[in-house]
Amino acid sequence: MIKNSYLLLASNSPRRAQILKKFGYTFTVTSHHFDEDSLDPNDFLSPRNYVRFLAKSKAHSIKCSSYNLILSADTIVVFNNIIFNKPTNRDQAFSFLSQLQGSTHQVISAFCLYDRLHCRTTIRSALSNVTFNTLTDSQLYNYIDTYQPFDKAGAYGIQECPSYFIASYTGSIYTIMGLPIYLFNTTIKDSH
Repeated sequence: MIKNSYLLLASNSPRRAQILKKFGYTFTVTSHHFDEDSLDPNDFLSPRNYVRFLAKSKAHSIKCSSYNLILSADTIVVFNNIIFNKPTNRDQAFSFLSQLQGSTHQVISAFCLYDRLHCRTTIRSALSNVTFNTLTDSQLYNYIDTYQPFDKAGAYGIQECPSYFIASYTGSIYTIMGLPIYLFNTTIKDSH
């Protein structure tokens, strides 16, 4: 597999950086310049289209020309066809987790690999299902107050959830964490 030292990760997510490091990639981190709040999820045909467009917009917002490959990503939680983005406060985090507990929801992560040298944009996405156990209000508040999950779609990070939170999941845990790494491995290999 090719490990490209000219990879620029346009994301402030520590989880995406950890995943890339774990799989042996060399990269530099920068912030994207796209205003995520400028998009209305309801303007898109599906949640998957929305998250794919977000990933692409983040990659294309980078104007730096010294990197050949720019990687950006986005993750959303979808329950009953409603998108749960990052909660803005404790009450919203509790509302999200209250709705998710005792049921199954989808996590969709999309990434965009923008090859500036060849003006090529590749967007891929993956979906995983996560089933939460039925939880008490105190368990939910304890999680929120301990982990402050305000930077995470759906108000939780699977890697930090207590064992009693999650009943099961299907698909890749890396998709749930924010970067479908196996899909990315194939994509970056095919781009060379």
